[in-house]
Amino acid sequence: MERQDGLWLFHLESPARPMELENCWQICLLAAGWGRINTPQLAATISRGQLLLIPPNHPSGLEFEAGSQWYQLFLTPELMKSSMEESPLALPREPVLLRISQDGQNRMSLLLTMLAEEESGQEQYADRARECLLGLMMVWISRATAPCRPNGGELIPMVLDYIEEHYGEPLNLEQLAASFYVSKYYLSHLFSKKTGISLFRYLTQKRLMEARQLLARGVT
Repeated sequence: MERQDGLWLFHLESPARPMELENCWQICLLAAGWGRINTPQLAATISRGQLLLIPPNHPSGLEFEAGSQWYQLFLTPELMKSSMEESPLALPREPVLLRISQDGQNRMSLLLTMLAEEESGQEQYADRARECLLGLMMVWISRATAPCRPNGGELIPMVLDYIEEHYGEPLNLEQLAASFYVSKYYLSHLFSKKTGISLFRYLTQKRLMEARQLLARGVT
């Protein structure tokens, strides 16, 4: 399956075999069942809700039990870099298996489902929607990997939680900085450093995604 924009997304169910694409980042989310990864760098059982990050040129060694369902998202290094704007994430150099919260699982599943719907390319502004979804997904991946990275800090997860509760309000950098008693310059720099996306862009993408969901449900 050839793509021009550097993205491939598969939603699979056993007995289908896991996909393998060379020279791509792989993001795998197990939606149901059990699986295993067996590589020289990582050998582990995968349970529902765990997120697997595999760098380019690393064989995944994935196997899934009968009845399992999973998403596999492949991104070229170029697309991954463009999704990270000017502050690339400190993504792992070897495969990493992450346990994410139930809320994180729900959000990642929703983003992957919406991304799959965009794959038809039939909707107006499909490219823009795909860009927004990728940006939001990278923020959640950054949040999931924060405990694995030095100097992760607690401020940005708190800011993300605050935005989640108040995104419908007229939030801006100055207001958020004041709410957490930090300078706007510090917050702006730290947010980009920890998530790979600017605070302004994240707010814009968050609101666009929520508006799209409301429209899909017929809410005006």
